[in-house]
Amino acid sequence: MGRRCARAPAPVIECGRPSKEPTMSSPRPALSERDVSYLKLLKTLKQSPTVTEGALGVVRRIAAWIDSVAVLNFICTHQAWYDDWEVKEALVHNDRTPGNHRIEIEKAIAIFDQLREMDDPALAASERAEIQEDIKYLFKTLPEHDRAVVKQHAYDLSATRSGKTGAHVTVPVAPTTGTAVVDAPQPPMEDATGAVTEAIRVAEQEAFAHVDEAAATLAPEEVEEHEESAPAEAVTLAAMPKERKLTFARGSADDQVLTLLAFDTDDEVLLALLDNPAMNDRIAATIARRATSRVANDIYRRRGLFMRPMIREALLECPNAPSAALLEIVNSISDFTHLLKLLRSPKVKFLEVKAKARSRLSMIFKALGQNEKIAALRRAGSGLLKELWTDFFRDEALVVRCVQEKQVDSNIVHEIARSKIAPRRALEIIGTTPQYLANYGIVLELVLNPKTPRQIVQQLMHRLTPADRKMVKNNPAIPEAIRRFA
Repeated sequence: MGRRCARAPAPVIECGRPSKEPTMSSPRPALSERDVSYLKLLKTLKQSPTVTEGALGVVRRIAAWIDSVAVLNFICTHQAWYDDWEVKEALVHNDRTPGNHRIEIEKAIAIFDQLREMDDPALAASERAEIQEDIKYLFKTLPEHDRAVVKQHAYDLSATRSGKTGAHVTVPVAPTTGTAVVDAPQPPMEDATGAVTEAIRVAEQEAFAHVDEAAATLAPEEVEEHEESAPAEAVTLAAMPKERKLTFARGSADDQVLTLLAFDTDDEVLLALLDNPAMNDRIAATIARRATSRVANDIYRRRGLFMRPMIREALLECPNAPSAALLEIVNSISDFTHLLKLLRSPKVKFLEVKAKARSRLSMIFKALGQNEKIAALRRAGSGLLKELWTDFFRDEALVVRCVQEKQVDSNIVHEIARSKIAPRRALEIIGTTPQYLANYGIVLELVLNPKTPRQIVQQLMHRLTPADRKMVKNNPAIPEAIRRFA
């Protein structure tokens, strides 16, 4: 049985559509210091003779949040990690996962969601037969090794639900027995042991170790727009004797002098500056953003200083801020917009922080009533849906109501149309609503989604361009019954 890493690379595909392969002259993008650090960490884990739960926790966290194609490819080509179902879920929810891997993962996930749909007692016999046929087709198109993984996952879920032990014994579970997976517990992606968090944090700190040295030599135009750039006079100030700088740091009330001192590289000068009552929040934020571990820990201990909003925002961007400070800051945020901004910010680099922000977002969302959830989605748009993918789609009534009441924007409807875990009822509503069908992208996603009822697909096929119909007809990942309509 061939290993995934031995397969020839497939052309990158997104949503079932083949994309242009890179030309031979396309330069390979350079890896960042952070990506190199993650690859070193993953390579060390890969060399271990056994795959521990702690190591899988590290891989799951990285797979869920990393935006590096090189790192994601490395994860996908190690079979022991790729076979883990939580790693698969993390990869399929990550927008940067390469398309060739995503297509295979989506097939497996679609199989299980189709099985869940089959357990609906209101399902008509014709629909049940249609779903069963699609499950068989999807299962048949999986590589042999992946079929075994899907069977094993079905058994694991069945054993978990019935309270059995020894669920890791491979048995020939038929892929069409859907009752095995209904209400199966799904471990939260955010859970991680202290060892997992520490392993990720060490890797990230290694990657960001150069930040302190680089910050001292930044030209003004290279500094973040929101951050005070080091004035030219800082060069002169840097040449001053340390004792004189300490005197200025402790007692000067001159805003310009204090601003210059905020860019000093000596921890003692910065700590003395933090004691100066004339220091304002803007200067303190500059120190916090560039702080070493010693200075960042001191800021955290000074509760009056740490509680100031501008300083807390700056610490989120500091590569040396203590974990406890970062998690406390995230736990204090209750606004969807603020949490989404944090999740999208390239300046907030620790995956630990982003995972906690996502967990916080999920907790707040779950506590809302259905009307409030729809209002939140309407305000925040598809960005919120992407972060709350599982929470949203597990609530089938919410998904159906969103498309029935037409209260969300077309980007959210587009995401529902492409989701392999969207309720068939929701896809049927989208496929019969003229307002949604005016969007060609939504029409195409419905046709490519194996969960869309065939009657809807047949009605929509004539709306596709000749090129897309040809793509559908020649795409082996699409069930044969659908390709016949093209």
